[in-house]
Amino acid sequence: MQLYKREQYLKKIRGFYHDNEMIKVITGVRRCDKSSMMLMIKDELINSKL
Repeated sequence: MQLYKREQYLKKIRGFYHDNEMIKVITGVRRCDKSSMMLMIKDELINSKL
């Protein structure tokens, strides 16, 4: 399954990737691709080797 990269939303959350003191919460209505967003974030973190 290929995911549509939602750059606008990813840009907003990238600054918080390595802030271990803050809990990050992604909210939204049902079926608005919250899980897909988490998969994209996971892929970015794995690919950046951080």
